[in-house]
Amino acid sequence: MPTPKFNTAVKCLQQGLTLVELMVTLAIAGILFTVGTPAVSSMMHRYQAASEIQAIQMAIQLTRTHAILHGKTTLCPLVNNVCQRKWNLELTAFYDPNGNKKLDNNETIITTVKAADPLSVLRLYPKRAFQFNSMGFAGFNNGSFSYCRLVGERNQIGASFIISRVGRIRGGIDSDKDGLPETANGKNTECPTR
Repeated sequence: MPTPKFNTAVKCLQQGLTLVELMVTLAIAGILFTVGTPAVSSMMHRYQAASEIQAIQMAIQLTRTHAILHGKTTLCPLVNNVCQRKWNLELTAFYDPNGNKKLDNNETIITTVKAADPLSVLRLYPKRAFQFNSMGFAGFNNGSFSYCRLVGERNQIGASFIISRVGRIRGGIDSDKDGLPETANGKNTECPTR
């Protein structure tokens, strides 16, 4: 049988980019990155604001539901286990049967909402706690909870939750179409200052 012959002279082709092609590609990538970064950043801030607003709304509703099922329940920012009017701190909902707006040793935490960044977010409420009784009532003169996040230099994202004395929770409406919903007294949601 004859021995097969192999072609030992194989031609190697090298492929790649020239320096000019590489520089043009990097320049285009840099332009796209520069143009796209603010849009992506703004989208991320909007997503984060929507997520935080939803977490607050769910915590308020969960506090009311828990009160109807188990008895008096409180949602507030705690400092040394006592409710304070520092709404940018972590919010804690807890079973509060004695209604003292203080997390006592025998009381159970239901949920928490993480603290807000004080440089870009402002959360306000005129009282030191949301408190619902076993009928889901919140009491008189509850007012509105407001949230505002700064997005970039000029944009703001806001929300307000108006709590009625019977405990109903409704979102504020942006009746003047300026991008920020009004609170129960008709004023715009307050935003942080830079």
